Amino acid sequence: MKKDEHKTLTELYLLHQKGMVPWNTLKNETEIYCYEIACHMFRDQDACMTAFVEQVFDKIPAMLQKFQYKGHPLEHYLSKTITLRCKAIRCRVARKRQRELLCRCYHYASFENDLKREWFAAEYPNQNAFFIEEANDYGSIRKTTSPKKILLLALREAEMLDDPLIGKLSEITGKSVDTLVDMVTQLRACIEERKSRYHQLKERRNSAFAKMIELEIKLWECNDPAERTPLREAIVHQQERIRKLDVQLRNKHWHPTQSEIAEVIGIPKGTVGSAIHYLHCSFENFFSADDESDGESNAA
Repeated sequence: MKKDEHKTLTELYLLHQKGMVPWNTLKNETEIYCYEIACHMFRDQDACMTAFVEQVFDKIPAMLQKFQYKGHPLEHYLSKTITLRCKAIRCRVARKRQRELLCRCYHYASFENDLKREWFAAEYPNQNAFFIEEANDYGSIRKTTSPKKILLLALREAEMLDDPLIGKLSEITGKSVDTLVDMVTQLRACIEERKSRYHQLKERRNSAFAKMIELEIKLWECNDPAERTPLREAIVHQQERIRKLDVQLRNKHWHPTQSEIAEVIGIPKGTVGSAIHYLHCSFENFFSADDESDGESNAA
């Protein structure tokens, strides 16, 4: 039985419950539907799409088996679930990319000037001599990757710094491991406070949502027009409260703020912001040249 005979996945699911549609047909159509959602969210993000196929795609049949039809369409359940998982994948891939970028900054900055050309030749074998020469002199990259700037970039990722990275950072910046551990500990304490605030906001949001549902039930059961008006107003108030809390939750992040980093190091806040932005953009553009070259060579 083909999908075009039934307009929605929900209808296919209900027919499957009655034994009129085989499981494989429902599973295949569901996988196609979920794959299209992922393709829409990850248009040109191959890394995210690969992670989706590896981590989520095989779990779609289990998600389908857990679904219980209670009036809500299957498409809504799948769309919401896959969207949330895609957002989580995007965050994980971005964090992994940031970590790789940070490690490559450490790796490059630890080389002496006379070894940089050899390192580029080994690290980027597909690049021509012109690129290697240009990379060797890339905007005085040693100056760009000054110990202070690398320290700022590393502290912004304080939550993911482990002992090996702290040791490497100590070698590059010349600061003792104990000093760096103290800085990271202070910043992680700030992050924990922010997480605590996030969970408080989440509890308030859940409480407001529960209150709204309670009011909607009362409104549904109420037959007196005089009592229905204040109930509607209370529901609107709770909806507005939920909207504001959702905005606050979306704006929460786990990075140390520029002010917190500046306070830990003892430098102006503006120095932190400009240095992190310049260093991140410089290395992102610089290392992306290798990815573009690989793409062109594969296309050829």
